[in-house]
Amino acid sequence: MTTVQLSLPDEVVRELSLPYEGVRGPYDLAIAIEGIDVVASIVTLAQLRPQLATLANALRRWRRADGQRPAVLTVDGPDIKLRLELPPNVQTTDVLAALQSLMEDRSA
Repeated sequence: MTTVQLSLPDEVVRELSLPYEGVRGPYDLAIAIEGIDVVASIVTLAQLRPQLATLANALRRWRRADGQRPAVLTVDGPDIKLRLELPPNVQTTDVLAALQSLMEDRSA
């Protein structure tokens, strides 16, 4: 089972319907926001996939509300290295496209 470690702002995590569980096994993708206080949740890709649009929208709302500090969405894993700048006016489609590209080659 492929799992993902999410380290996201509390405001974003509250909008998602994801379990807030401890580590269930090794993960091979870590999705995080750099430079801010974050909360962590471990989910499977199967759980995350249907929530991608919600996650992208939540990130956009969070950036618009708290856009003073620079923020970068990072995804690290085997053969994956993604850095997406999140300016205060980040477009939901940009975040969604970046996240969807990660799911295409990953099995649940």
